[in-house]
Amino acid sequence: LDMAIALAQTHLDEPAAAERTLRAAAALLRDTDDTLDRGRVHANLGHLLARMGRYADALAVFDQATRDLLGTDDPDAAQERWPAADVLFLEQARVYLALNLLPEADASLRRAADLFRTTGQRYELGQALLTAGLLAAAQGDFPGAATFLDEATTIFTELDNPFWLHQVALAQIQVALRSGNTPDAA
Repeated sequence: LDMAIALAQTHLDEPAAAERTLRAAAALLRDTDDTLDRGRVHANLGHLLARMGRYADALAVFDQATRDLLGTDDPDAAQERWPAADVLFLEQARVYLALNLLPEADASLRRAADLFRTTGQRYELGQALLTAGLLAAAQGDFPGAATFLDEATTIFTELDNPFWLHQVALAQIQVALRSGNTPDAA
């Protein structure tokens, strides 16, 4: 219930209240065996903190969510449990990318994209491909970035999702500018 309340608080532009609600939910779950819900609460809190620009705090909470959902600090040691952490991996990748921690972003993003492809989660895969395009651009791989972004465009066109199509278009503009292609950016 607290996760739903926190989501509503977030949509009402009350992030401090949402953070308090999620922290209270995490405290309620701290000494229980309910690692799935505790992990979900921590993942949601990490997402909220990332949206607030509190990246270091978000990464610490994402680490707790990883321990809750996977039972370990090493995701590669618990691949059979990855489906529980699919969106967590994507959220971690976004924060790592924002902090220019490119190898970490790449590792988290690969986990997420592999899961989304395997499970057929097209909406989430499109977001992962968008992030992969931005990561490739940050690494100077502009052709790779274009390939990822083109695939994301295809997915969001199929899903008829204009919001994410606009996000991809903004990323394509950014990649064109970074590669010195101002005519395409315009």
